[in-house]
Amino acid sequence: MLLRSLLVLLACLSLAFTATSTQAGQVQLAWDAPLQADGTPVSTVAGYKLSYGSQSGQYQTVVTVGLTTTYTVQNLAARQTYYFAVQAYDRTGTESAFSNEISVTLSANTPAAGLIPQQQMRVVSVDSQEQSGENGAATHAIDGNVTTRWHTEWFRRTAPLPHMLVLDLGGPYQVDGFRYVPRQDGSPNGTIARYQFYVSDHSSTWDTAVAAGTFAADTTEKTVRFPAKTGRYVRLVALSEINGKPWTSAAELNIFGAAVPSSTTRTSRLLAQAVTTAPVTSAPSTSTTTAGLSTTSKASPMEVSSTSPSSTTTPTQSSTTTAPVSSLTSSPVLPTMTVSQHTRWEMTLTSTKMYANPFRDVTVSVEYTKANAPSLRGYGFWDGGATFKLRQAFPEPGTWHYKTTATDPSDRGLHHREGDVQGLPYTGPNPLFCL
Repeated sequence: MLLRSLLVLLACLSLAFTATSTQAGQVQLAWDAPLQADGTPVSTVAGYKLSYGSQSGQYQTVVTVGLTTTYTVQNLAARQTYYFAVQAYDRTGTESAFSNEISVTLSANTPAAGLIPQQQMRVVSVDSQEQSGENGAATHAIDGNVTTRWHTEWFRRTAPLPHMLVLDLGGPYQVDGFRYVPRQDGSPNGTIARYQFYVSDHSSTWDTAVAAGTFAADTTEKTVRFPAKTGRYVRLVALSEINGKPWTSAAELNIFGAAVPSSTTRTSRLLAQAVTTAPVTSAPSTSTTTAGLSTTSKASPMEVSSTSPSSTTTPTQSSTTTAPVSSLTSSPVLPTMTVSQHTRWEMTLTSTKMYANPFRDVTVSVEYTKANAPSLRGYGFWDGGATFKLRQAFPEPGTWHYKTTATDPSDRGLHHREGDVQGLPYTGPNPLFCL
């Protein structure tokens, strides 16, 4: 009876779309909360779920938005049509049927954005990785290669669930989603079923999960989106495997997010991004449309309507542009870090390979440059496992740029890693450093 009551009262729910003016590749959706006959809100509604995908009626992404009736979908690709629908759910978790669809096509000049570059990420911790029976290092989950994989131990011992992988994103981000690619070698072993995902400012302190659920029991790519949360670290927790096995594996793990502006610099190439808006068109999803609305004859407890007066909306372009968005998504330059002059600075690199003898098999050199100052040169050192470190004390304040060179150029975790370090004037007690 509760479900039937909910469905009847949701008959007036409507879904509309508008293009935002905050960032390219976004679509803002809004819907009206259902009302009872006396005009008061339906008390049994506990929240809404927004579903969307690139095929009509097939939604790869589901976002639980709570009781809010607006949501901005970010990081959408150019030249792509997306299909949106809304469901409501009550306090027991019972969901209504889908509303009719709204389709939105982003124009060709809309740049794709939002994937945090894997090159700047590093593995902070992992509970288990197989390194005897295969090279299942955790770094393979962020190496950009779907033919490699992170796999938990199985050869000499089997590590029990749950399994956890913690990543440092390289700087603070407004994280709003992740993409999980299961292993692609034809075996389902380790493919995650139930999961939890966390975002934090600290690598060892975690609040409640920003997302949790169960993936489809197959090896296709999985995308999860959620309301943005600021943090530098993310943690993926695998609670179960699709066939009930104790392993976890991942070919790739991508993180969606927008960089948080640095408080120490306004010129970082990574943090600069364009402030633009892409034209959005409303495309029909079925045979008959009115102002971009599907009027399919399928019965639905929620009717969809558009607040747009026409089928094409061309938002006003923002007059402020700082840099192309492509610099945010493809630059391997890391965010600026700060350190006091004459004070030890340390940077951790995570190798994408496991070397039999790290002392002989690979050498990492690094050059530090600063305007109007002599260059500094040094070497990285192996610190166990897949971890290598850079260490330096800068003799002058100012912005120092570092760039690594590895004797193994195929190791993306060690070769051509670069970024900026902001040296601050020394304020310590040593009088020699104050000269």
